[in-house]
Amino acid sequence: MIFTSRGCAACRYARQQLPRLRLPVERLVWIDAQENFGLVQRYEVFQLPALFLVQNGEFFGALHTSLTPADLRQALTEALARAPEELP
Repeated sequence: MIFTSRGCAACRYARQQLPRLRLPVERLVWIDAQENFGLVQRYEVFQLPALFLVQNGEFFGALHTSLTPADLRQALTEALARAPEELP
């Protein structure tokens, strides 16, 4: 899941680049932070873009990384090595 906003330059960059990176994910789910304030609060989103990993209904938390392919792949690998958390 990726929280973004129309007025955020980094979000526009993420929207442009992430689909092209061929990451090992089944799908990218885009959430407009301005339109979904309840989810922003629930997931405790403090800065945009905010990336969270959910796999097979299990929540693996936030990905705190740069938007480069290598860093994203590393963050995905590290997140999946952790035990799943409760969905917020």
